[in-house]
Amino acid sequence: MKNKHVILTLFCFAAFTMNANCQIAILNLAEVPKIKSGTTYIAMKDPESEKAKAFIDMFKSTWTISKF
Repeated sequence: MKNKHVILTLFCFAAFTMNANCQIAILNLAEVPKIKSGTTYIAMKDPESEKAKAFIDMFKSTWTISKF
């Protein structure tokens, strides 16, 4: 019985994490300039670490709004 719970837990974890989506649909095109001029916040444990700085630089250079 314990194996079934472990398998079910792993399945649920995989199903929810693998289906994560990072894109949203914007139905009101008038909102696009507002979104582009807005601020995106990222929570980090230590934003001054070298690994975090590399991530921040990568995020800044690749974060875009694309046409769907």
